[in-house]
Amino acid sequence: MGERKFEIIRPVAKRRKTWKIYDIRPPDMIIRNSEVDEMLGKLEGKDVIKVTYKRKYKGELITEEFTVNAAMIQCLIALLWLFGRRISEVLKLHRRHFWIMGKYLYVRFPIRKRRSPTTEYSTKRILIDNPYVKYILNYINKLSLNDPLFPDKGWKRIVKIKVKHKRYGQITKYPKNEDYYIYIRDFTGYLPPDKAWKIIKFLNPKITTHFFRHSVATILAEYGCTEYELMAWFDWDSPQTAHKYVKRGTRLIERISQRTW
Repeated sequence: MGERKFEIIRPVAKRRKTWKIYDIRPPDMIIRNSEVDEMLGKLEGKDVIKVTYKRKYKGELITEEFTVNAAMIQCLIALLWLFGRRISEVLKLHRRHFWIMGKYLYVRFPIRKRRSPTTEYSTKRILIDNPYVKYILNYINKLSLNDPLFPDKGWKRIVKIKVKHKRYGQITKYPKNEDYYIYIRDFTGYLPPDKAWKIIKFLNPKITTHFFRHSVATILAEYGCTEYELMAWFDWDSPQTAHKYVKRGTRLIERISQRTW
């Protein structure tokens, strides 16, 4: 009898998909100037806009409505489009983070990464002659030095926490366990990222806040920026993140194909 061979078959672990469907887009689908101009045009000549957003909650369709300053949203869109920063970095800006020197507008952005325990800062600049800079200057010139650019007043946050004693705020007991309480606290601070996401989706349902960062990185790679240039602009730690944009760009292939030897 021949030697018997056994093959060990191991089950393949299925990777859990944690990303959301609306954040997955083909790499060739990016924001262009025409879409940004269309969003800014919807806000032109208005003091406030009424945002309507529909979402499902426990199987029911709920409509959320709120009003925001139109000039503030124009400034938000211009910052996202010009600098390609994270939405959490843009929403934490104050008037003191902006200054003009020569022909440039300087902005001091906080670098807010998930794994970073401390907050660092990165200063970027853009030409004042850029047509989108006017939306930033028209809004920040009305603010005081220490005013936040994107304040949001009157929003509430529900905090569920296990405590032994009741704390301040409006408190209701959690029905499943007496040790849990639900705190409904009033906050007056910065515009929440999810609210900014709803505003952008209201102006253009095909665009999200992080899609600005993806589009700016793709366009800069198309213009021929190297991996290290992208790392310097977006404050990435690893060239692997920039590499996926560089290999997708066409300018590098075009320059190589036009050589004369």
